[in-house]
Amino acid sequence: MIWLNWRQFRLQVLAGAVGLALIAGYLLYLGMDIRSAHDAYRSRCTDTVGCAQASSQFQGTYRNTLLFLAAGLGLIPVVIGAFWGAPLIARELELGTHRLVWNQSVTRRRWLIGRMAFVGLAAMILTGLAALLLTWAASPYDHVASDRFGTVQFGARNIALRCPGSSGQGPN
Repeated sequence: MIWLNWRQFRLQVLAGAVGLALIAGYLLYLGMDIRSAHDAYRSRCTDTVGCAQASSQFQGTYRNTLLFLAAGLGLIPVVIGAFWGAPLIARELELGTHRLVWNQSVTRRRWLIGRMAFVGLAAMILTGLAALLLTWAASPYDHVASDRFGTVQFGARNIALRCPGSSGQGPN
């Protein structure tokens, strides 16, 4: 079952790996650039006025870039859903190969769970690595900005845990 999933899904995995490599290359470049600018910011931060001006300039340089990256990387699950999730079962039904698979020793439920788990795990790995790279690249900026609870930053960086049983609507 795993071998069949791999054979049918390897082109999508290759496309995802190439996309992740491109994203990683850009985020590594950006992260090194942010770190060198952060070192320059810290060297100019000798008094209160100079520190506030350097902080404002440092944040202004990277704010829009990081916001666009966070919004763009937030679209990765949408793209994965459209290009990996939609044809997951539809391809089998269109080609009629579902009849062959369902007549084997694998039950329909196990076949469906195997297909969804394989693609779901690949999607989680891809989006998790992209989020990890963005968190690494933006960490000096986040340290200076101290805006962990901004709308975009909160959902795009680190892990945002939600307590079990909470409604997500604030304190009761």
